[in-house]
Amino acid sequence: MTLRSQIDFADIVLSRNLQKYLVIEVKKPGTLRLGRRSLAAALEQALRYANVQHIGQMAVSDGCTFYAADVVPGGLRHRGAVNLADPQPPAALWCVSVHGVYRPVEEPRPAEALFADEPYSAAVQNQIVGESCVLLN
Repeated sequence: MTLRSQIDFADIVLSRNLQKYLVIEVKKPGTLRLGRRSLAAALEQALRYANVQHIGQMAVSDGCTFYAADVVPGGLRHRGAVNLADPQPPAALWCVSVHGVYRPVEEPRPAEALFADEPYSAAVQNQIVGESCVLLN
């Protein structure tokens, strides 16, 4: 896998043998929160870049939160969301690893569930996005 930065305005593109797998939009640390407009705006931007480059997966991160989704007709399908401040890498990161990025996710959920005003959204926000953030460069 190869990481390339600033490809057609996308911050990071993950590719292998000229096949592009994942576009990642990177934001200022601490600016993304699940269920908030900042995440929706970042996802819209990453989705535009993914569509221009014909990439089937996209992600956004602010160094504290990492959210990944599949680009599907009519929107996005949730791949994983993690708090990057956790001391142990969460298993959810497997979906964007060298061996997981090109495989379908088991039990996919519509990404819109993250933006709904329902208990799921609040539970995800409390479990995944902590108030403390350690930026790892």
